[in-house]
Amino acid sequence: MESPMGVASREEIDSLHDKLRGDLPASERAATELALGRLCARSGLHDEALHHFSAARRLFDSLGDRAGVGAADAAIGASCGAKGEPDRARIHLDRALAVADDLGDADLKARALNALAHIALRAGEYERAQELFTRARSHFEQHFDGAELATIHCGLARLAAARDQLEDARALARRAEEDARASGDSLAIGRALMCQAVVAWRTGDVKHAKRYFRRAMTAFQTDGYRRELAEAYLQFGLFMGDAGHQLGDGFNDPPAYWLAKAQELFRELGGLYDLERVREAFRQHGRRATDRVAEVEVLQLLQELKQHRMAVHRESQRLADLVGAAVETIAKRTGAPVSAVDETQTRIAAVEQTLSRSLDAMAMAEERFLGAVNAVVVERENIRTLLELTQSLARVDDYGRLPSEIAHMAAQLSNADRAFVALADPDTGDLAVHGVHNVADDEAATRLLDLSETARGGGAATLLFRADAAPGAPSGDAGRAGDGRSSDPPPTADAERQRRLRLGYAMVVPLRRGRDVYGIIYADKELSGGVFTERDLDLLSVFAGQAATALENGRIQEELRVQIRATATTLEAIRDGVVTFNAGGIVIAMNEEASRILGVRYDPKRPPRLTRMPELDFLRPSIVGGEEYDGRNVNLPTGDYLCSTRVIRDDRGDIAGVVATFTELKRATSVAQRIVGSTARYSFADIIGVSAALKRRLALAEAAARSDSSVLITGESGTGKELFAQAIHNAGPRAGGPFVGINCAAIPRDLLESELFGYETGAFTGARRGGRPGKFELAEGGTILLDEIGDMPLEMQAKLLRVLQEKVTQRLGGTREIPLNCRVIGTTNRDLSAEVARGLFRQDLYFRLRVIHIDLPPLRERPEDVEVLARHFLQIYAARLGKPVRDIAPHVMDALRSYPWPGNIRELEHVLEGEVNLAGDDQIALTEVPLVIEQARRDLQRLFPPAFAGAPPGNPPTGPAAFAPVPPALGGYPGPPLGGAEQPPRLKSMVESERELLIAALAQHRGNIPSVARTLGVSRGTVYNKMKKFNIDPSEFRS
Repeated sequence: MESPMGVASREEIDSLHDKLRGDLPASERAATELALGRLCARSGLHDEALHHFSAARRLFDSLGDRAGVGAADAAIGASCGAKGEPDRARIHLDRALAVADDLGDADLKARALNALAHIALRAGEYERAQELFTRARSHFEQHFDGAELATIHCGLARLAAARDQLEDARALARRAEEDARASGDSLAIGRALMCQAVVAWRTGDVKHAKRYFRRAMTAFQTDGYRRELAEAYLQFGLFMGDAGHQLGDGFNDPPAYWLAKAQELFRELGGLYDLERVREAFRQHGRRATDRVAEVEVLQLLQELKQHRMAVHRESQRLADLVGAAVETIAKRTGAPVSAVDETQTRIAAVEQTLSRSLDAMAMAEERFLGAVNAVVVERENIRTLLELTQSLARVDDYGRLPSEIAHMAAQLSNADRAFVALADPDTGDLAVHGVHNVADDEAATRLLDLSETARGGGAATLLFRADAAPGAPSGDAGRAGDGRSSDPPPTADAERQRRLRLGYAMVVPLRRGRDVYGIIYADKELSGGVFTERDLDLLSVFAGQAATALENGRIQEELRVQIRATATTLEAIRDGVVTFNAGGIVIAMNEEASRILGVRYDPKRPPRLTRMPELDFLRPSIVGGEEYDGRNVNLPTGDYLCSTRVIRDDRGDIAGVVATFTELKRATSVAQRIVGSTARYSFADIIGVSAALKRRLALAEAAARSDSSVLITGESGTGKELFAQAIHNAGPRAGGPFVGINCAAIPRDLLESELFGYETGAFTGARRGGRPGKFELAEGGTILLDEIGDMPLEMQAKLLRVLQEKVTQRLGGTREIPLNCRVIGTTNRDLSAEVARGLFRQDLYFRLRVIHIDLPPLRERPEDVEVLARHFLQIYAARLGKPVRDIAPHVMDALRSYPWPGNIRELEHVLEGEVNLAGDDQIALTEVPLVIEQARRDLQRLFPPAFAGAPPGNPPTGPAAFAPVPPALGGYPGPPLGGAEQPPRLKSMVESERELLIAALAQHRGNIPSVARTLGVSRGTVYNKMKKFNIDPSEFRS
C-alpha cells in the first residue's frame, strides 16, 4: 500500500501530535500548531492543515503576538487558495499583508503576495497576477529563497504561456527548475517539472511534455506528495485527451485511466473543488475516450460479420455454378467419365463445409457482439444499482442501523450469498462485526478472525480464492491472495484456474475515506459456489467509498445530536435565561428560564420571532448592527433583568445571529455585592438622633433619594457619611440595583484607575486573563459610592469628570466604550471649596458632584444626640456581649455630653463598646467615666491649670468649660474644641507640601512649565524631575 506521505514527514507529524498532547506554554503550543499545519499543507492535507493554522492563530491572537497572527493568516490563505476557496484565501492574505506592513516584515509580505498572485492567475486576472509576482520576486531575489522563487517563476511561466508568449514561458520554466534544484526542495523540484510539462504542452512540444509529466509523477510518487501526484494525474489525463493522438503510443495511455487515478487520490484526500475539476475533465476527455474504445470494438465486430456474410454469399454462388456444371455434365452422359462426376461431388462437399464453417464463424461473431452489448447493459445496470443504493444509503439517518444496511446493500450490489460489515474500534483499531446479511453474528465473527492480517488490515480491496479443501470443509484462509501459508493444501485444477483468471469466492473491501479506514466489507458466494470478478471488486470498492462517507456523516450526525442534547441540557442548567436569534430575528434556541422570562414557548416548527415580541425591540440594534450590550437594565412583564448580548459572526465576518442572556436583577445585585464586598444595609430608620440639625439633613437626604442626581456628602470623619449614602440608595429607585463602594484614599494611585474603570487582558504586567470589570461597571443599574473623593489624585479627577459627563467608561488597555447607568454619591471629610481654591481639586468636578450637597454636622454641634446614641450603642453591645448593663449613671452621661468627640459618632460607639466589655457580669449600669475622657481632662488640667482653679479637689469642672478651646500655640487637645472653634491644621510632610505646591502652580499656569518654574523659583529641569517623581501629567492642566 502506498504511504500517505514521505516517511520523514509522517514521523514529524506524529512527533508534533505527541508534543501537542502534553502541557505546553501558550506560545510554544501556538508555534507547534503552526509548524504542524505547515507539514500537513506540504503533504497535501489542507483540511487538517487549516485546523492547525486556525488553532495557532487563536493562540497567537490571545498572546498579542501580531507576527504570529500574520504568519498564520498567510498560511491559512495559501491553503484556502490550494483548496479552491479564493474569497476566503484573499481575506486572510489581506490580513497578513496588513500585519506585514505594520511590523515591517518584508518576508511575510512577499509570501502573501506570492499566494495572492497564484489566486489571481487561476482567476484569469493576468495583469494583477503579473504585478504581484513581480513584487514578490524582487524580495526573494534580494533575500534568496529558491523554493519561493521557483514557485513564482512557475506562475510567471504559466502566465506567459496563457498570453502566447511562448519563448518567455520556456525560459521562465527552465529558471523555475534551476531555482528549485538550487533550493534542494523536493516538492519545489516536482512542481517545476510539472511547470515544464505544462509549458511544453501549451507550446506544442508534445514529446517533451509527456517526458516531463512522467518525471514529475515519478518525483511526487517517490517523495509521497499525494495531492501533487493527483494533480499530475489530472493534468496528464487532460494532456492525453488533448494531444494523445499526436503520440505513437497514445492509446497506451487513455485519458480515462489517468483521470480515474486522479479521482481516486482526490477522493481520499478530500476536497470538492478538486473532485469537480476531475468530473469536468471526464466530461471533456474521459467519456470520449471510453466511447472511442467501445466504438472500435463494435466496428470490429460488425466488420467481421460483414466479411463472413460476403464469404457465405460468394460460396453460395460457387455452389450454384458447380451444381449447374455437374447437371450439365451428367445430362450429356455420353462420353463423360465417372471420375468427373466424383470430382464434382467432392468439390460440392468442400463448398458445403466452407459454407458451414463460415456460418459457424458468423454465429460466434454474433454471440461475441451480443456479449459485448450485454456487458454494456450489465455495466449500466450496475451503475444504476450503485446510484440507487447510494441514494438509499444517504437516507439512512440511524447510525446504529447503518452497518446492517451497508452489508445488505453490498450483497445486493454484488449478488453475494452473505455479507457482513466490521468496524474498527477508534481507540485500539480492533475490528468487530456490527452488521450482517444472511449470516449469523458468531459465524461472521469467526470468519473475521479467519481472515489474514492483509485482508483485515483494510489496506486494499482483496479477492479471496478457493482452496482444495475437503468436501464440506470451510474454505477458510487457504486460498487467500498473498497469504502464502505452507500448511494450505495444494489447490485443485479448478481452484488454480480461478486463481489464474482472478475469479474469487469472496471479497474484502476497506471502508476508507481519505487516510482514515473505518473497517471492512466482507462478501462471499460460498453457499452457491459462484465467483466474483475484478469488475465486481471494483464496483464494491466504489460502493465502499460511498459507504465510508455515509458512516462518517452518520457518526458526525450522531455526535451533533449528542452535542445538541448536551447543549440543551447545558442551557437548562444555566439559571439565566438564554435565547439565540438568527440574522432574521427568528429564535433558534431557548432554555426554559428564557421561556418563563419572556412568556413564550419555543416550538422548532413554529419558532418565535422578534417582530412578535415588542418588549425585546431593544435587541434589534444587536441583530441588525452588531451592537453588544453588557448588563443593560431592562424591564419586562415578568420583572427587571440585566441583559447581555453577544453577536455570532460567520466566516466572512457577517452577522449570523445574536445570543442574549437575561439575569434577574435581584440575583445579579446579590452576586455583584458578593464580588465587590459592598452592600447597602442601612436605611433612614437606622439613623439615630433628635437634634434639629440632624433632622434637617435627614429631610434633605430623603429628597435626594427621590432623584437620580449626583450627591456630595461632606462632614468630619465618623459623622455617618456612608450610612447616609446607603440610606439614600435604599430609599431611591435604584434600591434593587447594586451598591458598590470604593475608598479613593485607601487605594494606591497606580491601581485606582484599574479599580474604577477595569482593565482588559494584557493592559499591564500581571493583568488577569480575560480582564476585569471596574467598579463603575459593577454598579450598573445601582449606585457607586466614591468615599474620600477629596483625596483622589488630580490626574484621576479629569478621567472621572469625563465619565460623569459622558456616561461612558473605557477599560484600561481597551478601546470599547461601555455605557454606564449608575448613580454617583461622593463623600469626603475635606472642605472641597477650599481644595478648589488651592488648586488641589478640579472646580468642574466639584460642581458636577455637588448637585445635591449634604453637610453632616459633627457630634459636638448636636450634644442632645449624645444621650440617644449612647443608649442605643449600650443596648446593642450589652446584647451582643451578654452583659446585664442597661443604664448610664447621670455623672457619666454628663461627661459624655461634655466631651468634644473628635472622632464623632464612631468614637462614641467604640468608647461604649469598650465600657460594656469592661463591665462586670452583674453590673447593671455604667458608673465610671470612660478612661479616655478622664485622660483628656487630666491633660487639659496639666496644661491649663487656671481653668480648673475654682474646682474643689476631686471634683474637676464638667461641661463645656472642662474642654474650653486651647490656644494652638500651646498645643491643645488634638480633637476639635466645642463652640465651632477651628481645628488646628494638620502638619504635612515635606513631600506632601512639595506635591501640593507643584499641583497648585501647574493649575494656576495651565500646565505652562516655564511659567511654573519662574513662579517657584526653580529651573525647568527641576519642575520636570518633580513631575516625574510625583507621577504628574502636565497635559491634565492644559484643558
